[in-house]
Amino acid sequence: REILIRALYNGRLMGDPFVGPDPFVGPLCRTPLSCRTPSLTVAEIDTEKLPKDVAKKLPRRVPLVLIGRLANSLATRGQGVGALLLVDALRRIVEVSNTVGVTLILVDAKDEAAASFYRHFGFVSLPDTPHRLALTVATAQRCLH
Repeated sequence: REILIRALYNGRLMGDPFVGPDPFVGPLCRTPLSCRTPSLTVAEIDTEKLPKDVAKKLPRRVPLVLIGRLANSLATRGQGVGALLLVDALRRIVEVSNTVGVTLILVDAKDEAAASFYRHFGFVSLPDTPHRLALTVATAQRCLH
């Protein structure tokens, strides 16, 4: 938790001695394969599939970044590693959004526990697929700054 809090307050994750490239290697991970940074993929979605409050100000088709599943070992669960990896992914997306023009972030939760994890960070479930969740880049940017 101290690492996550320090990363959030310092406003940086990359270059921190506790954060390395993929795979994420840090003091909370037992081996380099204990947890991995997520993959980021650019895609698009029709706003009809989004929650009304998310879609109301967006064009019909929206460019987005899909976050691949975050993963960490059972040994590191509950220690803030998943949150640290998600915050790092959100920072990278916000940074690239200034160049690429994506406006939405999408994740596919593998189960209800994972969906709850993402909801804790402000993601909202899509109406027809509750384990697919969305967050606007603008919301992520406000939360990170």
